[in-house]
Amino acid sequence: MRFVVLLAADTIRSVRQHRVLLALTLLALAGMVLVVVGIRNATRRVELTAKLKPVAVEVGPPAPQDPALANEIRELVEVFNGMFALGMSMVGSLLALMMFCTVVSFEVRTGTIRVTLAKPVPRWAYLLGRWLGGTGVLAGYCVVASIGATILRFRYGLGGMSTSIEVAWLVFCGSLVVGSMGLVYSLFVRAPVAGVLAWFTSATWFSWFRPLYAVLPTYEPFDVWRMTLLGSSMGAWDIVVATLYAADVVTILLVVAFLRFRRMEIA
Repeated sequence: MRFVVLLAADTIRSVRQHRVLLALTLLALAGMVLVVVGIRNATRRVELTAKLKPVAVEVGPPAPQDPALANEIRELVEVFNGMFALGMSMVGSLLALMMFCTVVSFEVRTGTIRVTLAKPVPRWAYLLGRWLGGTGVLAGYCVVASIGATILRFRYGLGGMSTSIEVAWLVFCGSLVVGSMGLVYSLFVRAPVAGVLAWFTSATWFSWFRPLYAVLPTYEPFDVWRMTLLGSSMGAWDIVVATLYAADVVTILLVVAFLRFRRMEIA
């Protein structure tokens, strides 16, 4: 296990030198800031427009907020929350594909893997260590994204902190499934092709052909965009089922990756 931990730490450290991943993370953070600013400006504009409308002068206590205005602001916030969740999910999936599709295949293609395997490092430890490193990077992104989602929810949202944690956790689970699928494909084909295949390899794309659910994973339980846009939160049991499903699929994919990597010829 010592080799696994060392390889995982080395993978996380190498991300600092990966400019594309750093740029992607920074763009994601900038997008979150723009969403928060956009919601603030839009809600203030709606409220200002409502205040500028001519109203009859009334004597007495102030009238309650116009229900139509409150409903308009609520719908606006729901749309922005849905866009925020969609962006978080897409960036998480792209980050996972970039990490997992290249973390092993790049070293195999360049031959640098021979330096590591020349030491007494079992192949299973090498693969597991690289996978854990990619998982750590993905978890770090989801933590940062969840902080932004929490701020957004507390300031402008509807569901509070619990919904933000649900969204971040589902994004992590879904991105981990997509990334693990990309890792498996990257052991057979080049990284760009593996990423495309992992993105579209899902029984969700073929819902009309149910037998595919027996051999292909589905990304439907991690559709945070629809859940957030509709303003509905998943129950605790639904979160547990989705987590167990992700763990089951990832375990199967790792076994397939181990079997393939053990038989690979390292030139």
